[in-house]
Parts: sequence; C-alpha cells; structure tokens
Amino acid sequence: MNNTKKENVLNIIKDILLKSCVYFAVMPIALAFTGGLVNYFIVIDPNASPDFIMAVYGFYNNPNFLYGTYLMFALAALWAGAAAQVFKIKKIPEASLHIAFFILIYLDFLLIFIPFSPYTLASGSTLYLSIAFIVIYLIIFGIVAAVKKFRAALKEKKSGYKKQFENFNG
Repeated sequence: MNNTKKENVLNIIKDILLKSCVYFAVMPIALAFTGGLVNYFIVIDPNASPDFIMAVYGFYNNPNFLYGTYLMFALAALWAGAAAQVFKIKKIPEASLHIAFFILIYLDFLLIFIPFSPYTLASGSTLYLSIAFIVIYLIIFGIVAAVKKFRAALKEKKSGYKKQFENFNG
C-alpha cells in the first residue's frame, strides 16, 4: 500500500473515531431526555420494575448497569461514526445520502441499542422508543436542512448572482 492510500485510510479512521466520540458524548444525554419524555407522556404501569424506572431516569446508581450501558453507547457511537462516512460520497444525490444515513442509523438503533438496552425492559417501550427515535431524527434533519438552505441562500446573495430563469415554468 502506498503512502497516499495509507493516508486516506488513516484519515477515514480518524474521521470515524472523531465522529464516534461526538456521538458517544451526546448519546447518554439524548437517551436520558428521550426516556424522560417517553415516561412523561406515557403512563408507566405502577407495577413497573424498578430497573425500568432506573433505565428511564438516568441509570447512574448501578455500576454494572452503567458499564454495560456505556459499552452499548460505545458500539452504537462507532457504528454511527462509520455511517456518517456516507456523506463523503459525492456522486449520489444528497437526499439519497440522507436516506442511506437514516437507514444505517436506524439499523444501529435496532441492532445495538434495542437488544442491549435496559430501556426495553418494559413491554411496549421498544415501539415508543422507535417512534421517538424517528421523530427526533426527523426534527434534527429538518433543522439541518433549514440551516443548509439558509447558508446557501446567504452565499448566493453575497455572490451577487441572480437567477436568469427564476420564474420559468418551462
């Protein structure tokens, strides 16, 4: 392997690890928030196990629970960091890249988070968490798309370029 290929591979690995670290830092906060929302809007059975209540509310008191959860977060963050590499592909339309990224992240959620998560101790919580995941993803995607559109419009305005066929219905 020549140096340029090694450098490319090392840059990809560095990018995956950097993005994984960001995901790893954000995941516990986002999942505790999501669990709190699910618990607030859905009445938990008064006979629900204390493990589920602890899972929903922050999971900070049980060391065994904590280590297993953070291992799950690490695996999920690594997968998410690798999934973000989809956006490096330049020959595919951006909408397709976002769909591919969503599918990869949802697979991450289904294959790593759901099987290893104590959030799924109560029956029905998997469905609620899946719905919450999709809604939160769509909200974040909407915000990102709006910011990108705003930046592109601002850049176009600064460049002084005016579309010649703006009202063309052709």
